[in-house]
Amino acid sequence: MSNGLVLVDDLPRDARALLARAGTEIDDLQKTTAAAIAAIQKTTSAQATRLRKQMEKEIANLQAQAAQEINALAAECERKVQGRVAQAVAELEPLQQSYFQQAKLDETLAIRSQIRQLQENPTRAEPDPGRHRASSHSSRRVICFWANASARRSASCVGPTARATRSRAS
Repeated sequence: MSNGLVLVDDLPRDARALLARAGTEIDDLQKTTAAAIAAIQKTTSAQATRLRKQMEKEIANLQAQAAQEINALAAECERKVQGRVAQAVAELEPLQQSYFQQAKLDETLAIRSQIRQLQENPTRAEPDPGRHRASSHSSRRVICFWANASARRSASCVGPTARATRSRAS
C-alpha cells in the first residue's frame, strides 16, 4: 500500500478497503496541507523581505535625520565655543598688555602662550578616532576629540562622565 497507514496481517478485505480510502484521504490531506504551508511560507518570506526593505529605508531616514541634528548641534556648539574663546582672548589681551607695561615678562609670556593655545585648540581635543567602541578598560574614561579635523576647535566627548563634564562647563 502506498499510503502511510500500517496494516496488520490477516486483515479482512473490507477493512483493507476502508483503510485504503482513509489512507488516500490522509495522503490528500497531507499534500493539501503541505501546499498551504508552502504558500504561507512564500507569502511570509515576501512580506518579510518587503518589511526589511522598509525598515532599512526608515533606519536610513532616521540616521540621516540624526546626522542633521548632530551637525546642527555641533555647529551651534562650535559657534558658541568660538565666541567664548574670542571673548576670553579679548579679556586676556589687555591683561597681557598690563603685565608687559609692568615689565612682568614671565606673566606676559604665559598669557601669550595661553592666548595661542586658545586660538589653536581651546579644548585640547584630539583628532576624531572614528567609531568609539567601549572596552572594559575604557569604561571610566572620557575621550574628547575633534568632530571635524579641519576645524580643530569643535570637540565631542564620549564616556560615562561626559554629560557631567559638559554640564559643569556650561
